[in-house]
Amino acid sequence: MGVFQNFCNGTDCTQQDRMFGYSYLAGMMCQLCLVPLTGLLMDRIGLRVTKFVAVSILCVGSLFFAFTSASAPYLLFPACMFVGLGSFASLFCNYNICSMFVRVRGLTVSLLTGVYDSSSAIAFFVSQTYPKVTIQTSFIILACGTLIYGSLMAVFILTQKEEDMVPPGQNALESPQHKQG
Repeated sequence: MGVFQNFCNGTDCTQQDRMFGYSYLAGMMCQLCLVPLTGLLMDRIGLRVTKFVAVSILCVGSLFFAFTSASAPYLLFPACMFVGLGSFASLFCNYNICSMFVRVRGLTVSLLTGVYDSSSAIAFFVSQTYPKVTIQTSFIILACGTLIYGSLMAVFILTQKEEDMVPPGQNALESPQHKQG
């Protein structure tokens, strides 16, 4: 791909490694610092819209990865940021599925977390298909799949609000669940 190849001089590619590290760090910082916005969005505009926003951010990040090249290496920074934030926000929205399975809520949480953590298998799959399928094509397929799957999940599985979520503008102490308890 030749990303940040101009930072290599002869046998020393320390600067190139540093740039990859910076892009990863930018993605992690974005993910960890901005993920509280997911909770605010879920409380204010609901699960469906939040899931659509998260999936859209993830799709855009995947497209940034697809078009990162030697001529556009700095697309790696927004790619890492968007994928980090979009994937984590999408995972948080998916956690609400656990309330549908009350008897096995713990198992459902662990399965969803395991699927999220095993996403490195996708990178392995992409690397194994690389000679036949380009990395750009792989990320475009991933972006399209993410958009389709996430949108279907938002429309058919997630509800606008969960039963235990307080409607926007209502204080948690005023909620019907709190008054009954």
